[in-house]
Amino acid sequence: MNRCTTLLLSTTAAFAVALAVAPAACAGDSAGKHGMSVGYSNSSSDDDFEYAVVDAGEDRSVSSSSSGTWSDLQEIIESTDDDAFYFALHGRKYVVRDPALVARAQTIVRPMQELGAKQGKLGAMQGRLGAQQGRLGARQGVLGGRLALLATRNAFNRRDRDDSDTEIEIEHIQREMEKLGRQQEELGRKQEPLGAQQAELGKQMERLAKRVGSDLRELAEQARSDGKAERL
Repeated sequence: MNRCTTLLLSTTAAFAVALAVAPAACAGDSAGKHGMSVGYSNSSSDDDFEYAVVDAGEDRSVSSSSSGTWSDLQEIIESTDDDAFYFALHGRKYVVRDPALVARAQTIVRPMQELGAKQGKLGAMQGRLGAQQGRLGARQGVLGGRLALLATRNAFNRRDRDDSDTEIEIEHIQREMEKLGRQQEELGRKQEPLGAQQAELGKQMERLAKRVGSDLRELAEQARSDGKAERL
């Protein structure tokens, strides 16, 4: 079965989320392998607690509190098809496999995954607009180079004779560059509200990640005190 792995990392680094499970990436997976999209968000400053929540359903997902946690547990997580709640507390690592506790952990991280998916969709829209801007910018660069060459040639030609063909081409390029400039401005106006939305979602993610970290720590301490957390 082809499955996509969504990895949502919450770190104390500056916020920069890009979470989405792209259908194209999923379609390219071969049997037994996991595709993976990575996003980042702020978490709490609770440095002595880290977590990784695994949902081994159809769309396999892993929500982790830091890239360090994912790196340390990656082989273990990828080698199992079971739901689990991994955590590290005061430098000691544990895994919880109790279905009820794992289900609670999955429920706790789900809003963060859903918000990350929204950010990913919004980021994809920004990316498409950015690609259009990039193509326009490349065309503007080509035209600018050609315009500079023609202007130089025209300056020399005027010493000897009038070059009406060069003048016509210069005017044509200038008109095209003005048109491209207007298109760039329009794309820029479309980017502005998307950027504002992304910033607002980022603030929401920061608050949410802190709450998720706090709730999961409480769950981890409960699992450990109840004897349902296995040392790794």
